[in-house]
Amino acid sequence: MQDLMSLSDTQIAAIVFFAALVFLLALARTKRKSRAPNAYPRAYTHAPPRREYRHGPAPSSPMPPGEFARAPASAPEPAPAPPRPRADTSDAALQLNAVMAGAYEKRRILNYSEYCVFRVIDEEIAAAQKGFRVFAQTCLGEILASPDEAAFRAINAKRVDMLIVDKGGWPVLAVEYQGPGHYQGNAAARDAIKKEALRKAGVRTVEITEGDSDQQIRARVREHLGWPMPAAVATPRPKLVAST
Repeated sequence: MQDLMSLSDTQIAAIVFFAALVFLLALARTKRKSRAPNAYPRAYTHAPPRREYRHGPAPSSPMPPGEFARAPASAPEPAPAPPRPRADTSDAALQLNAVMAGAYEKRRILNYSEYCVFRVIDEEIAAAQKGFRVFAQTCLGEILASPDEAAFRAINAKRVDMLIVDKGGWPVLAVEYQGPGHYQGNAAARDAIKKEALRKAGVRTVEITEGDSDQQIRARVREHLGWPMPAAVATPRPKLVAST
């Protein structure tokens, strides 16, 4: 007892540390001996998978240890269905059958804003009394021709909003109305194609916007046709009658 009292604090702490270490080692050895020899789990506790066979059922015998089933081959994607043949409507009888089987409904040739512009131009052309006429939604393939098949196909299905023809039926001025939703998608490219084709054919073009007034529309059409504006009719002043 006196020997323990004569030890320093450092020596006492070292003795306690080694005693605790010996105790822990002995406890771990005791737990290891008490565990069953085959208590550790195997890497694969489930039954090995069966091999996949393409034809017929798989055999009942299990696979050898360490082997795994191959992934089943993915079924080939079905071939796309051939395109449905379009009905041949080149024959008049087939066309009649298609018309009798189909349904139709009428549509406006111009929307409201376009029709308002059309009425202003039509009234101005009629008032000039030069024999000119105005047409709506005219196909370029009907008024332009080209020996180049590719050039003709590029404009064949395109249309102008309004077309003014002279008294001989020749196109002289194409009118395009640019409404609020006009410039969408490739509208600018389509307009450029139409303008260039008309320019090469000698047909002038004019653009009317949503903000143009009736007077501005009349003046712009007359300007592109080369017509002078009609002189304004002066309203005569009333005569003053001297009072008696």
